[in-house]
Amino acid sequence: ALHGVELTQLRLAIGDMDPPTIESLSSNGLTRVTTAAFEAITVMYEDLFLEALPTIFDDTLRPLFNDMVRDYLGDGPRSGCPSLPDMTNDNPVIDLRDLLLQPEDAAAAGGLGTSPYGTVVGMLKSLVDDALLSPNGKGVFPVNELVVGPLTKRQSGAEGSLVIP
Repeated sequence: ALHGVELTQLRLAIGDMDPPTIESLSSNGLTRVTTAAFEAITVMYEDLFLEALPTIFDDTLRPLFNDMVRDYLGDGPRSGCPSLPDMTNDNPVIDLRDLLLQPEDAAAAGGLGTSPYGTVVGMLKSLVDDALLSPNGKGVFPVNELVVGPLTKRQSGAEGSLVIP
């Protein structure tokens, strides 16, 4: 889980800017006057604005971004994950920690740790893990020899190579 993120610096480089354009005012005359005013303001203050804009971004937008992120992480008001509903017979939610892990591992991971679904699925997962995901005597994972190798050979003609057209 992500517990802390902060934008420490926000650098912005702007080479040039065009004057804002106004469209769809009620009359063509008003549009021309407004456009001319914006062009004049741009000519007079463009250099000042281009010089100030990086500081505005760093001093204003960066803290706003960090505050928004803090709301969703750590101890912020929106940071908490919703809690699981009560585990009853009417509840269709299955906690995969309790389904797939041994009871002590499930409890350590935040599950109930009481094997509410029985132990068969967890034992099957352990057998698969031991059979496919533990290195054999040659130091090779059997999943590579039994699954990855044949699939990639069928797809690309070479074991272990995947060709993406």
